[in-house]
Amino acid sequence: MESTRSYAGIADVRQLQGALEAVLGHHDLFVRSVPDPKGFIVRGRKEGIERELTGSAYSLSVTARVSEAGTTVSVSEELLGKAAVGLVLGIFTGGFGALLPGWFAYQQHRIADELWEAVDDHMAIVGASATT
Repeated sequence: MESTRSYAGIADVRQLQGALEAVLGHHDLFVRSVPDPKGFIVRGRKEGIERELTGSAYSLSVTARVSEAGTTVSVSEELLGKAAVGLVLGIFTGGFGALLPGWFAYQQHRIADELWEAVDDHMAIVGASATT
């Protein structure tokens, strides 16, 4: 699931990237940043074979692009794996197994909300409001 917001102001790319990396690091996710000519991409993952089999792996990606017109930020969550694991566990456990991946999907969504809060806070400092 991906959500995108556009801001009228131009972000300080280094500060925004640092704030997003801090949020992901706070949740003990493996953080990898990829520079982009017009911004950056930050990925946070918490994975492993046990996590993949139980639907408890996290994967979030934040893309920020700066242009003369402003800043565009997208936050992506990978939820497909959790849905598949929940379906299989639900079938084998009479529905109760679907709760585990559902809980971790909720936790991942909360991390995405924290990422948006960090973006909004940063953009408020540079004096920009969301247009979308």
